[in-house]
Amino acid sequence: MASLAPPIYAEKYLDVLEFNQTPSNLIPFYKSLLNKADALMIEDFNAGTEVHQLVKTRAWVVEQITLQLWQHFIQSDLPGLVAVGGFGRGELHPYSDVDLLILIPKNNNQFSEPISSFIQVLWDIGLEIGQSVRTPLQCQVQAKEDVTVATNLMEARFIRGNKKLFVQMESKVTSKKLWKGEDFYIAKLNEQKRRHKKYSDTAFNVEPNIKEGQGGLRDIQMVSWVAQRFFQTSSLHELVDEGFLTEHEYIRLRKGQNFLWKVRFALHIIAKRKEERVLFDYQLKLAKIFGFHDEGIKNPAVEQFMQIFYRNALGLERLNIRLLQLFDENILKSKQKDSIQDINPRFHIVNDFLEIKNTKLFQSDHSVWFETFLLIQNNKKIKGIRADTVRAIRHNIVQIDEKFRSNLQVKKQFIQIFQQDNKVASVLNQMNRLGILARYLPVFGKIVGRMQFDLFHIYTVDQHSLFTLRNLCLLRHNKTDVKRAHEIFNNIEKPYLVYIAGLYHDIAKGREGHHADLGAVDVLEFCKTHQINSEDTDLIVWLVKYHLIMSEIAQKRDLNDIETINSFALQVDSLLKLRALYLLTIADISATDPKLWNGFKESLLHELFVKTKQVLTDQKEPKSHSEEQQKSKVIQQLIESQPTPIVANISNNQINTNKKTRIEKQDNALEFLIYCKDFKGLFYLMASILEKHDFSIVDANINNTENNYALNTVHCITDSNEKVQQRMILELREALIGEKFYDINLSRFTPKSEKLFKIKPKVIILESNNEHESMIEVICRDRHGLLSLIAKILLSLDISINAAKIMTIGARAENTYWLNINQQALNLQQLDQLKSKLLESL
Repeated sequence: MASLAPPIYAEKYLDVLEFNQTPSNLIPFYKSLLNKADALMIEDFNAGTEVHQLVKTRAWVVEQITLQLWQHFIQSDLPGLVAVGGFGRGELHPYSDVDLLILIPKNNNQFSEPISSFIQVLWDIGLEIGQSVRTPLQCQVQAKEDVTVATNLMEARFIRGNKKLFVQMESKVTSKKLWKGEDFYIAKLNEQKRRHKKYSDTAFNVEPNIKEGQGGLRDIQMVSWVAQRFFQTSSLHELVDEGFLTEHEYIRLRKGQNFLWKVRFALHIIAKRKEERVLFDYQLKLAKIFGFHDEGIKNPAVEQFMQIFYRNALGLERLNIRLLQLFDENILKSKQKDSIQDINPRFHIVNDFLEIKNTKLFQSDHSVWFETFLLIQNNKKIKGIRADTVRAIRHNIVQIDEKFRSNLQVKKQFIQIFQQDNKVASVLNQMNRLGILARYLPVFGKIVGRMQFDLFHIYTVDQHSLFTLRNLCLLRHNKTDVKRAHEIFNNIEKPYLVYIAGLYHDIAKGREGHHADLGAVDVLEFCKTHQINSEDTDLIVWLVKYHLIMSEIAQKRDLNDIETINSFALQVDSLLKLRALYLLTIADISATDPKLWNGFKESLLHELFVKTKQVLTDQKEPKSHSEEQQKSKVIQQLIESQPTPIVANISNNQINTNKKTRIEKQDNALEFLIYCKDFKGLFYLMASILEKHDFSIVDANINNTENNYALNTVHCITDSNEKVQQRMILELREALIGEKFYDINLSRFTPKSEKLFKIKPKVIILESNNEHESMIEVICRDRHGLLSLIAKILLSLDISINAAKIMTIGARAENTYWLNINQQALNLQQLDQLKSKLLESL
């Protein structure tokens, strides 16, 4: 390919006759031409002009300006100007890099000055330039060492200058000796795996990268690069002629690319710079640009737009995997002798991959669909499904209709998938990737690609549900760090019932109403149609309906309050429900965001589990935790031996009896004992200093001894290193020795992403089981220093804190406080005054 041909209506954006002028100052002249063209393209984009036309047009405009400046500075035919990367393909977005390769006949400094001036002016007029200056031999050496360079040069396009150098370079870098077809494929596949891992290893995190993430533009280019290297083609459609792509696959790739181009073009306009990340604040603006509108509280425009985005990514990711596998099986390994093992009349294993012998069976025999996945579960030799079989599944996906869903054998097979010991989660995940799950369970199809616009859920709803199922499988097979979970799972006779609840627990997200109640209705219908008996159905429906309660009680209520435990036990009603709910809760929390799961939450849930089990089994003996007994003993020893203030880490298994306190972190959860003379403002000082050093308080218990000493235990979450922890200890000790309230400056700013989420503050007066204390819940947007701010307000009203539970859900804080004034509960007037002051400050 040579210079780009002018697109239709090119003169609207750039009149080439203007180049006949002799500008007195190059930079203002060419900058004005570029800015005018860009402004018109942005205007046309907003008016609905097709994005592929604008992307091609901008590449042409930039090339025309680049050519003029090349001719001005490089007054010699010896160097050659070559476009590479996106510019080489003739595709540029508003702020895309303009990648240039300047070929020189030999490695000397003859052209250094004019080339440097040429590049500098391109930068000065507003272009982002990526440049390299090489000889053809240097291109060959670097392409041999780095597959990324080799790929970049595959898309090289000669523009102007010494064409002989370009021909030399092409002959050297396209040599099959440089990168053999199989070597190139393996190198690019490994490169893709590294890229996906870098960008969170899933297309379904809430701030995806449109270029580098799974299902992004690079995945489309990956197919083109690999096939181009083997078939020596210059366009995607030529792969249809080669029989590598079907027309349907080609259309899907181009439609997916066009959608991503439109999103990327809009992203550049919004950010006013090169931007590939679909960040929260951009998502809101993109939804508006794409014409989405809020449909009630539960279906905002941004979530509708992002669902389209994720579904597009899923489709492209699916195509990428299938085509690369097809290339590997049918082309690279076409000359190898296949290892074939018969399984039954319909299936055999070819080179460790399952293949259907006759793809027409997907049309005529409904039972082969789920048999495919049952065979994978029950044969350890099978590594996956052959590409041709996957292609046949996608081609025949419309066969999964109402008639298919009502087939009794199909229903039985689907339940059998849940009942297997192995690969339950991986098989269902594969079924989702292939679009089978959405077709078979239309209610699940509604949550495919469904995101929740918050900082709490980092995956789409379908991916979160499948991660929950995966976590349940890991718990069952003792492949997690959660103690005793495997043993608890062994006491559940039918683990598959919990799996079904895991798949359905968030099935109603995005609909008006409480999703747990609506999900219970959906899963009840599933159980009826799949002939699950009434007793098992009751368990599944109950788990979906109440899947949130254990987490809420453990994190927001006082677990030492017997009324709280009794009430929860009454609601649970049986050991089976308790065990299943405990496991589902762990799996759910850790599937929402891996960073949310920590040792402290595990200890809370286990404490609630143990205490509730004691009530349900009518056990009167105290809990037999040697760790707790040891901790109580050490605390007593510390108090008796230390007349001065103590700040000690008493986290489980890290109890320290040394007078010189040191921190030994277990996971990122720590428990501190703070023992000192009580004084006004103690809790404020304690909270402020901890927050100042990035220790997030999640639980605090405040006690006073008979000799007017405060005995406080505080649970924190932190990623701070040991030096920061020691600084915090030192500052806290000095503050306690002073026994005096003083203001502490918390200077950290709230991240911009958190400010996007508008959460109306609420103060809820709760019913307390203790007549000597009041209980309130404060709900508001989380921010750095929030706990200190609330503590200062309470201090100003002479309100003492008995205990606090701090729960953060993304950008939302839900804090529960147990309060008193002079050891008495607050009266109505005091509660109203507190509520008013909190709402005013928050």
